[in-house]
Amino acid sequence: MRSEIRVQPVFQRILYSQSWEDPLVDLAALEIGPQDDVLAIAASGDNVLGLLTANPRSMTGIDFSLTQICLVELKMAGFKALSYDELLGFLGVDPLTAAERRALYPRLRPHLSETARGYWDGEPGLIGRGVIHIGRFENYFRIFRSYVLPLVHDRGTINRFLALESLEEQRHFYDNIWNSAVWRGLFKVFFGKTLLGKLGRDPAFFKYVDVASVGATFLERARHCFCGIPVRSNAFAEYILRGNYASRDRLPLYLEERHFELLRDNVDRVRLVNDAIEGLLPDCDGAFSKFYLSDIFEWMSAEAYEELLRAFVKAGRPGGKMVYRNLLVPREHPSAVDDLLENDPARAAELLPTERSFVWGRLEIETIKG
Repeated sequence: MRSEIRVQPVFQRILYSQSWEDPLVDLAALEIGPQDDVLAIAASGDNVLGLLTANPRSMTGIDFSLTQICLVELKMAGFKALSYDELLGFLGVDPLTAAERRALYPRLRPHLSETARGYWDGEPGLIGRGVIHIGRFENYFRIFRSYVLPLVHDRGTINRFLALESLEEQRHFYDNIWNSAVWRGLFKVFFGKTLLGKLGRDPAFFKYVDVASVGATFLERARHCFCGIPVRSNAFAEYILRGNYASRDRLPLYLEERHFELLRDNVDRVRLVNDAIEGLLPDCDGAFSKFYLSDIFEWMSAEAYEELLRAFVKAGRPGGKMVYRNLLVPREHPSAVDDLLENDPARAAELLPTERSFVWGRLEIETIKG
């Protein structure tokens, strides 16, 4: 068993520089406490740090992409080396010049591994841009925001939507102002399988996708964002539409000021592993009590999915929990693991509508049986 997608060239660069999963959902699903040892997909590091706000005993972040691991290291170093305001400026939330960001980097450098130093020493341009903006997927949203969205709505209309106070106002705004035929048509093309594979992710991500229209599927989920989730607290929607965070009241969880000191004092609890998940698990019998698994099962066959679930059970503890998502591929609890895992569809159905990153089709919550 091996990760089928890890050999794709897209993983040689940073694919995600931010998380597109809501850590509040993961925290509610996993119920992390001070005795927990958490295994999390590292990706951009946002959710590793978001889950760390629950103060677990340990956190292991794993990713087979070395560039993603280097990104997580840099963000962790920012907490150790910079003040809160400096961190927001360095990462790209607050306005700094490229030269000012590069001038801060030497203070982070001693907190990086030799590998991460080698990577970031050679990428001053990426540091100058603010590293929350440098991912391939974030660039996909930049293209949408720069070239597609202006054909539908001007900046004033976008600002009016983001200032709405209630779900009733949002529903009225969407139905009467936003949801034009031009919006629907352009959205379905841009977020369809072809352009999403070419510009945002990679065609290999769609190997197991069997959806009539990817664009239409995401258009329906976007409606939930506009009509079913309070926009006043939705950092995901603001970044997609504006390209940054205009207010400190609407930031990713790990960047909220109330968590800064806790994360600064505890990032050393995070162990980063550059490996495929199936490379780590065989040596981890009973090592973990909670698992945050993103949407990794979409990239593999149903047979590999079941095999990997069994490996997670072996690496976990009785009563341990795991949470993962389905984007376009249905990877649901197979009956063959009923003796090992207990699925909680009721809790998942309760939490999924609260997911501020509104693109997900299904949430899975599993508990390891004793």
